[in-house]
Amino acid sequence: MYCAGPTSGMGIGSSTTIDSTYYEFKELTNLPVIDKFIFSTNTTGWNKANIMLKSADGDYYVTRDATLMYQNFILQQSWKLIASNVKKFNASANDSKLGYIDFNNDLWVLGNDARYLGLNISDNIEISNFVRLKDYLKDLDIYNSLSENIEDYYMATGAMFIKTNANDNNSIYVCTRKNENYSGLPKSNEASFIELSNYTVPIKLLENIELWSVSPCERFALTYDKKLYTWGRNDGVALGDSASSIPKLYIGNAIQLDKINKIFASRYQSYLIENAEENNQKFFYTGTDHVSGNTGTGTNPDTRVTWTEFNLEKFFDGENVSNVVSSDGICDYLLMTKKGNLYVWGKNNRIGVGLEDSTIQRTAKKVSNMKNIVQITAGNGFFIAIDKDGKVYGTGSNLYGILGRWIGVDRKTPNSRYKTAFDWVECPELEI
Repeated sequence: MYCAGPTSGMGIGSSTTIDSTYYEFKELTNLPVIDKFIFSTNTTGWNKANIMLKSADGDYYVTRDATLMYQNFILQQSWKLIASNVKKFNASANDSKLGYIDFNNDLWVLGNDARYLGLNISDNIEISNFVRLKDYLKDLDIYNSLSENIEDYYMATGAMFIKTNANDNNSIYVCTRKNENYSGLPKSNEASFIELSNYTVPIKLLENIELWSVSPCERFALTYDKKLYTWGRNDGVALGDSASSIPKLYIGNAIQLDKINKIFASRYQSYLIENAEENNQKFFYTGTDHVSGNTGTGTNPDTRVTWTEFNLEKFFDGENVSNVVSSDGICDYLLMTKKGNLYVWGKNNRIGVGLEDSTIQRTAKKVSNMKNIVQITAGNGFFIAIDKDGKVYGTGSNLYGILGRWIGVDRKTPNSRYKTAFDWVECPELEI
């Protein structure tokens, strides 16, 4: 048996994707007698090639992605109760961390590395069930600050951020390992470094915070006295021209911070939205406008290092912007207007425009068949929208079954739960 193409998908023990022998047939040895090949369409692209085959004995073999073989055995097929009394859950689960806030304003966490969970544990151990953060901090000064005062949280790369309410002066804390990049804490090679013996305990970064937004690597915080702080990794200058690994005050004249009512941090693009109730609303972005940071403007200028204003009349029919989300933090975006209309830009096969290719749609495009939308969200390669009647719609990758089986997909269709949606489809399994 012979195969040509990227060796990483051949199952021959090589991770090479493209090399000088890319187009040469290679013999596949140590295989059983093969009955037939089954080629996966769940993952595509030269660097994601998979092969599935069935032997004459009825056994199945697969390269690269085990989910193609085990599907229903390793993926949860129905909803399972994991926590009760949940007030807020934001589904940020970077680095295998998870959390929720209960109705007592306390944070519950779990994860594969306790050092990032703020539990005052310095060993790399797994916390497999939800535990209440404050129960591990009873003997520390920080206990009273956090107990019943937690308002929000975010599980970021290498850190967990916590936002408290007015009872604790609207503060932001970080749980991280010492010297972790982009945590917001000074590093040991900086003059302002402070030795922290309990660096696995939440540490205050800022206070008097009105708005904040944290993505896997980029962070923003706007104070009540209208000072904007940025810190983190500045991929594609998504933090504007004020990059720093520790909180740094943004200085610029492009925006009136007293009118900003929403911040959206993203890896290659970040956005500021003014109060949507006012006339002449302004909507700003900062970051690059290339394949790894598509703005939706349809242009391809040089890298942006300051905030740039959208022309709402040109791109969103003059409607005020209510929210914007990204399914990859790079170039796929979904925007909702105050009137409940949707606009998309990014890769065709992820934004619900009926196309299966990955060509970049650079100009914001209205989703004509989606109206009266009241809420939008996004995950890894997919978007979800909810209308005023509670109907849930989704589009994009369904590799892990997140969209369930949607209307129009027969349960008898092979892998119907994992079928990618290239249009906006109603997802009854997500409706409450």
